[in-house]
Amino acid sequence: MIAYLLHHANRVAKNYAYTAQFYLIKDSILKRGVVDGYDIQHIRGKRCRSCHGTGWHEKYSMYPPYKVYDTDGCWHCNATGFYKLPMWICLQRVRLGPYLFHQPLKREMMVKNPWTENKMGWCVSERPVISGYIEHTSSWLGVYALLILFRMYDRESYRKLKRVHLHNVRCRFIWKLRRWKKLFTWDNIVIEKPEPFIKHYQYADGYKPIDQLPF
Repeated sequence: MIAYLLHHANRVAKNYAYTAQFYLIKDSILKRGVVDGYDIQHIRGKRCRSCHGTGWHEKYSMYPPYKVYDTDGCWHCNATGFYKLPMWICLQRVRLGPYLFHQPLKREMMVKNPWTENKMGWCVSERPVISGYIEHTSSWLGVYALLILFRMYDRESYRKLKRVHLHNVRCRFIWKLRRWKKLFTWDNIVIEKPEPFIKHYQYADGYKPIDQLPF
């Protein structure tokens, strides 16, 4: 049951302001799990705009023909080519019940992967490198699972999240009421009036209204 709650709460925790408190609870729960290996995650860095990612600045002469006479390392990125270095995260896979979770063990800010067999002397992970952040599909049960976990492990965060959740529920309900009120106003309801009933009299050349009879 606790693995089921953690699985659903983990899918929505980043949407709320109590992510740090949730991850403390997550770490304490995953101590009951079994280590299933390791994964490497790569977060792309940001290229330096000053040197266009080359890491070098070109020095131009002050006199004609104004050619490049020397190069120097970019002082904005320290000749790395990155305004923000890529991040490599070593993730530990933990199996709890039928679900698999990740726990970050260590982060390194550098250009190349630091956890390779050539550098470590042993293969950290044979699985492909995870590129970018791990995305979770949200579920309607997630916020309730989060509330239950906070109720069990962190009462203060539970009270705060409960107020926020109830406020969001009220806002959505009021928005729906206003939408329904706008949709079902008398101006938007179209009632087709039936055509007035006119008796017809049978003639040889067809039907003619009764008010056009010659007598």
